[in-house]
Amino acid sequence: MKAILMTIRHNGDKCSMHTFFSTLILGACLITVNAWPLGQETFGNEPLSDRNYTDWPGIVPLINNENRVYSNWVNGNEYFYYRGDTEAFNQFLALFAALESPVHEVIFRPGPGRAKSFHNDRAIPVGWQLHLVGGIVAQMIDHEGTADVWDMHPTLTVYLTEKGRIQLDKVIVPEKVKVLQVADLRDKYRKALQSDHTRLHADAVTKLADEDNLSAENIPLIAGVLKDNDAYARTCAAVSLGRFGALAKSALTDLQAASQEEDKQVSTCAQESIEKITNGPDLTDDIKVFRAMEERIQKFTSTLSSSNQQK
Repeated sequence: MKAILMTIRHNGDKCSMHTFFSTLILGACLITVNAWPLGQETFGNEPLSDRNYTDWPGIVPLINNENRVYSNWVNGNEYFYYRGDTEAFNQFLALFAALESPVHEVIFRPGPGRAKSFHNDRAIPVGWQLHLVGGIVAQMIDHEGTADVWDMHPTLTVYLTEKGRIQLDKVIVPEKVKVLQVADLRDKYRKALQSDHTRLHADAVTKLADEDNLSAENIPLIAGVLKDNDAYARTCAAVSLGRFGALAKSALTDLQAASQEEDKQVSTCAQESIEKITNGPDLTDDIKVFRAMEERIQKFTSTLSSSNQQK
């Protein structure tokens, strides 16, 4: 288990730690604020104490599942990553459905799944993940009014590939579980960008880049946030565009303008994203594979009972 204490500053302006760490995970510029965020990561399946998870009755058997390969935590934003076959995932999904939670959502998305360590020195193959939000992060989300783009209840994500260990047609979805797809996330984040709330814009572009960075339709929406009057939102937009690599070439003009900004964080992150986009590999084949699995997932979810989809 490793813990990291980070000192961060950014022109004296405060910004949310949960979005800071989301951006850190994207491997982009470090957005810096006056705060001391504490991060912790665990490799393998060392049992974690149930004292930290009293807000989610029944969650500990999921957290300490034998298939866990990695977990990380930053101020209450917590991810647990697992690797196993279809049978292992079905057993996990059944336990997830038994949680005392008003909402049971699982996101089916194209893979492969990868977890990255804090120092970005390990890429860990994963089959599915569990996401929890609590602590300081939950307080910040409530304070900033950005819950519309966050998972405010335990949420599962399963990563599916054509020849992966988890076979889509053999997954058993319990009646209490609602299945979401990338399209549902895409719609949620795009809707958030229609709001006048700039901090919601910051979170939405970060999550669009994290969840849907093979959709060119997202590029102009994110580039539009480069014109927000909030420097933090503009920084997140600049960082997020870099996550699209060569797919974001249409945003280079906007990023060039952002790279000339007086705000050092915005200009630096814009410059880094310009380099990533300019030197990024062609993603045509990746997009084809992604779309093919999206179609398979859509067909699978259409076969589920309407009662599962209307919760």
